[in-house]
Amino acid sequence: ALPAIGAKFTGGKMNSINFKGGANPRVSSGEMTMLYQDLQAHVVKKDHKSKSKFLTWAANSMLKGGNPGKNGKTRVAIMGFDRVMYKGFGNFIWKTLQAGITNTVSPVGKKVKEEKDNSAKSDRKKEREDDKSDKQEKDNSKKKRDRKKKK
Repeated sequence: ALPAIGAKFTGGKMNSINFKGGANPRVSSGEMTMLYQDLQAHVVKKDHKSKSKFLTWAANSMLKGGNPGKNGKTRVAIMGFDRVMYKGFGNFIWKTLQAGITNTVSPVGKKVKEEKDNSAKSDRKKEREDDKSDKQEKDNSKKKRDRKKKK
């Protein structure tokens, strides 16, 4: 049996798949990290009987062959789905996971945006704020001691 999307993974190694998400009765969302290597797929024609050589070549040329990629960065994909209300809960879960898988292997899939590394900048700002509050506390305690000495 072939999947409804007309593509079937035929090779590669799945190392792990982790996901977290949430849902309400209408919509789901979350993140997925799928680690794999050497992914290969076949694309079938509309009759679902024969392989489309051109589309298979094109798909395998565009698929991300592994995660983490050659640059060593692990891609974290967005998963989500708007529920078809007359279909069951199992379909809702599968379509959510399928969106995560598709976004992981597709070169144009939705990925979790990497935030710029402002951590050093925010750490310095926090240190300055901590230093300022420490200084204020010292000043306040000094004022209290001075008041007590006057009495």
